[in-house]
Amino acid sequence: MASARLAAVTPLDALAARATRRSGVEEHPTFAWVLFHLAQSFARHAGHVDVGRELFDGFTGK
Repeated sequence: MASARLAAVTPLDALAARATRRSGVEEHPTFAWVLFHLAQSFARHAGHVDVGRELFDGFTGK
């Protein structure tokens, strides 16, 4: 998988090539920042799927 190879060889303090704009300031987030927010987003959406499934079939995953 290309993303796993990229994560294995990219230093966590590497800066993004493209800038983002927050509060009027241009920033280049670190690879660690990107991975952290990716994990947060994944966890949030996985939780949404669990709630939808529980509403659909009543199974709570115990």
